[in-house]
Amino acid sequence: MSRLTRLGSAVLVVAVVVVSALVGSGNREVTIRNLAVGDCFMLAGDEIENGALSFELIDCDDALDSAASGLGTAAFVLEVGQLAESGAAYPMEKELLALVDERCDPFLDVAPSVLPLLPDSEAWEVAAGPYACLSVSLG
Repeated sequence: MSRLTRLGSAVLVVAVVVVSALVGSGNREVTIRNLAVGDCFMLAGDEIENGALSFELIDCDDALDSAASGLGTAAFVLEVGQLAESGAAYPMEKELLALVDERCDPFLDVAPSVLPLLPDSEAWEVAAGPYACLSVSLG
């Protein structure tokens, strides 16, 4: 895993829309709601900027190799959870960032580049605020 921690300490924020899980033809495609600790996938630059709807899980070594080849950013799932109980109101952006930072910042001690995945308002209502903390690497 030490190769995943090579990237500097930039923290990125990605808004994620949660949809139902899909099964791809090779690798498994999931949403933030279906991610598990230890899962790996690739993020393209536009997904980092605009958010991602789903993630195609791949072998972690393959993700690192792809990132090293310049094919995107490798992501390793450090933690997944929910930010609220069902029925809670969607928070303002600043409060949402504080909620996820509280959960993801402790990982900065072991993974200098942590990418928090945040729910949008629809995902908040559907799945009570799912989030994930990722360690990311450009290779």
